[in-house]
Amino acid sequence: MKFIEQANSHHPQAIKFTAETSETETSFLNNAVYKGQRFIAEYVLDVHTHFKPSETFQYKIFSMCHPSGIMQGFVKGEALKTSLNLTVPGHYLKKELTLISVFKTHILVRGYPENFIQEALLKVHSEDRKLASIPANTKRTHL
Repeated sequence: MKFIEQANSHHPQAIKFTAETSETETSFLNNAVYKGQRFIAEYVLDVHTHFKPSETFQYKIFSMCHPSGIMQGFVKGEALKTSLNLTVPGHYLKKELTLISVFKTHILVRGYPENFIQEALLKVHSEDRKLASIPANTKRTHL
């Protein structure tokens, strides 16, 4: 909890970080780090996306005056963020599809057309997940 104390000391009146902790899991911002099966066998922690109970999923309304590319980038970015937050091999795809399905449900309510969402999601491939985890200054040299 020293990290949380240090983070809160920078702007004590403006920003307040919290973390939920237990013996097996710590939730901070939108990530949960936990002791899964890999921890028992290999001492490796895993990560998944965490939503606080107060999360209201107030995404941009589709009819706002943004270019189509910006809106597609938003959908693609959220899908990539979801996939990057999953570290359990084998369970990754099932959990990712569930989280993307939940995200899709929330943006449908915000007026995003089904075909627009599908088109944007088709642009997210497993290769994107690998490329997104490479530091920006080394991406071009490894391609």
